[in-house]
Amino acid sequence: FNFMAAWLEQAALSRRPHTVEAYKNAMDLYVRFLDESLHTGAKDFTWKCFSRQNIEKWMKWLTGRGNKPQTVNLRLSHLREFLRYMEGRSASEYGHLYHEAALIRRMKVQHTEVRGVSDAAVEAVQKAIDTTTDAGARDFVLLLFLNETGARLNEALSIKMKDIHTDSKGKVTVTVTGKGGYIRTLYLTPVLTRKLKEYILRFHGESPDAEAYLFFSRIKGKHTKVTARAIQKRVKLLALTAHKDCEEVPLDLHPHNYRHAY
Repeated sequence: FNFMAAWLEQAALSRRPHTVEAYKNAMDLYVRFLDESLHTGAKDFTWKCFSRQNIEKWMKWLTGRGNKPQTVNLRLSHLREFLRYMEGRSASEYGHLYHEAALIRRMKVQHTEVRGVSDAAVEAVQKAIDTTTDAGARDFVLLLFLNETGARLNEALSIKMKDIHTDSKGKVTVTVTGKGGYIRTLYLTPVLTRKLKEYILRFHGESPDAEAYLFFSRIKGKHTKVTARAIQKRVKLLALTAHKDCEEVPLDLHPHNYRHAY
């Protein structure tokens, strides 16, 4: 377990925070699998726990928990990264574990086309949001932001107040960091600019903290961004309500659909 902590500390020096968090989640799930399925607790933990056979059982265990093939494959890659780290510490002791894990076949993924959402569906969802509540006010601006900028959900949720810039004419731009650390600037429409300024005034005040997240966790505070999973759940609930008034709203609506409608 100490090796896992050391690996995560090293990863934090070169990896993005959400990547390190994904590493940690994968390892937590593996330890839970060992405990629940193989009855291997901390006292019985040995490097034999990372055998190819156990890892393949873990993949089936993840599938049984409802993880999709893409998710299982991603978590397998995280586990491999840990074993690669251990090989670097001592190839003679741990190298065989990494090489056995590298031979494990990834799960077959059935690629499906991600559909965009129609203008009517977008409008219906926005109308379904109760903006008198804090959560509703956040959802309204966040979904408007996704729809009008084409930003990825994680890009939007990672925005800090210091990433929002206003020029001398009052035009607002937002700097986001995408996959691979690619940085780009988003130019906001007048409607989005107005709604965003209203949101900022309501939740961040006239002198926002530069390090605060634009869309922050209501439980943990402004220096913790709201999770993608929380937003995904909110969007599904909104879709159920909006679908009653507009059949064009897909019941399996996902924030990523907005990007494909852009």
